[in-house]
Amino acid sequence: MMPLPQTLETLARLGVHLDLSEHSYLPQTLENLVRLVRGSGGHVTINASNFLPPTLENLARIGGAHVTFKF
Repeated sequence: MMPLPQTLETLARLGVHLDLSEHSYLPQTLENLVRLVRGSGGHVTINASNFLPPTLENLARIGGAHVTFKF
């Protein structure tokens, strides 16, 4: 079962490491999660195979070292 974005936002605020590579989320949802993860010192892994390069670049700019892309 895919976790709801609200649940992920709560977890991201707690600074946990999130592995989202098994599910697909909308780019807007991921941008929000990456911001929260970066702000709390956590980390997020994202399945990059479903996104265009500009989306990945934007997520990388937002999250920096707090993001891992899985291809």
